[in-house]
Amino acid sequence: NKQPATSPTWWPDVRDRLLTEHFRRRFVENDLLSPEADSHSALAMVCGGLLTLGLFLSVLISMKFLFMPFQSPARTAALAVDDRVLFITLSMIVMALVAVTTWDALSLDPRDTAILGPLPIERGVIVLAKLRAVAVLAVGFSLALSSLSSVFHPTLMVAKLTIGVVPALALIAVHLLVTLAAGLFGFAAVVVIREVLRAALGARFARVSALLQSALIVALVAGLLLLPAVLSRAARTESRLVPPLWFAGLQEQLAGKLVMSMTPQRLPRLVARQEEGAAVRYRETAARLRPLAWRAPAGLALMIAVAVAAYFWNSRELPLPLVGQRRRRHPPRRLLA
Repeated sequence: NKQPATSPTWWPDVRDRLLTEHFRRRFVENDLLSPEADSHSALAMVCGGLLTLGLFLSVLISMKFLFMPFQSPARTAALAVDDRVLFITLSMIVMALVAVTTWDALSLDPRDTAILGPLPIERGVIVLAKLRAVAVLAVGFSLALSSLSSVFHPTLMVAKLTIGVVPALALIAVHLLVTLAAGLFGFAAVVVIREVLRAALGARFARVSALLQSALIVALVAGLLLLPAVLSRAARTESRLVPPLWFAGLQEQLAGKLVMSMTPQRLPRLVARQEEGAAVRYRETAARLRPLAWRAPAGLALMIAVAVAAYFWNSRELPLPLVGQRRRRHPPRRLLA
């Protein structure tokens, strides 16, 4: 007897978890690897590289706090703003590169239809499983990039200051939350570009897909190499137009006062004057960034919503297998004529 079809649900059962695991493996297993090659070793090397990058940058950037003879709250808070913008921007660019690298695997392709189409599985189940696999990829790589930097940078930043355990843990948690959200924003932005253009162009998207992927890789790698110059230009640009400053404003709103509220030790006269000047500069910077805090969660929510909506629009029908594409008389529907 044939079992009645059940509507797909967001909470995965055993079948959904198997499909999600299948799509997750597709991100690291492709035709460029031989069947005997261990794709998990390559994935482990990538994750290890992201962890090492976060640890190396955290120690390198935090050296200025450790070698500060008379560390004080205002100077620490003023210097920490630039560090936070750096970590946020780096997280966005790296996660966007991850999305561009897995460009063709971000959505269902004809091979998925050829493998899963003959099976008695509802289309909605396949689509949701693919979406969950993409979400696992984004969250996993973002955590690998942000975890060690979130622990070491806030800890080394206030290592010579008098701070309690709860404020120190709050600094770590906020840093992890903001950098993780920034990475997801960068990943979702690439998905939005891909899925919106795919919805707009329809079958013509295949002609420009490789060119667009190459252009994005070049732009992101150039932005990564020119990151100091990009950050200096962003500091002089209108803040509301720069997404990394939105997340920097969110971090200042959540954790900026934790450092400034510390009681400074007795400082020499020259250092005390520097502390007063740093306090003025920090208040000006915080007053410019904190009004942008609401843009970070709003922008992230909007980006994810557009990406999911465009993904479901493009998944109204499973793509035809490569063998049967010539028999199709009418091109797939698209948003633009």
